Parts: sequence; structure tokens; C-alpha cells
Amino acid sequence: MLKYRLIVWCNCIGALLFIACSLLIDLKQVWQVIVSWLMGAACISVAVYYTDKMNEQG
Repeated sequence: MLKYRLIVWCNCIGALLFIACSLLIDLKQVWQVIVSWLMGAACISVAVYYTDKMNEQG
């Protein structure tokens, strides 16, 4: 249970960092912004998956 919580929190922090970094990148570099948002979405997806897995065991 603790490992799932750790995975969820780390992925949430990672998603925030990826999305925040996309705001710092020059918006003329569209592909970098898109990649940052996709990485953030991937982190959110992993967090949602492990939250569901944690709720099944809980």
C-alpha cells in the first residue's frame, strides 16, 4: 500500500513539474511544449492507474 502511495505522489509531482516547465519554455518551441504536456499526461495516467489499484486493495 505504501509503495502505491509513493508511486502516486511521485507521479503527481512529476506531472506538475512537466506542465510547469512547459510554461517556462518559449512558446515558439511548440514541439517542446507538446512533449512536456504529453509527459505530464503520462504521469497523471500512471497516478490514476495506481490510485485505482490502491483502492482495490484498500
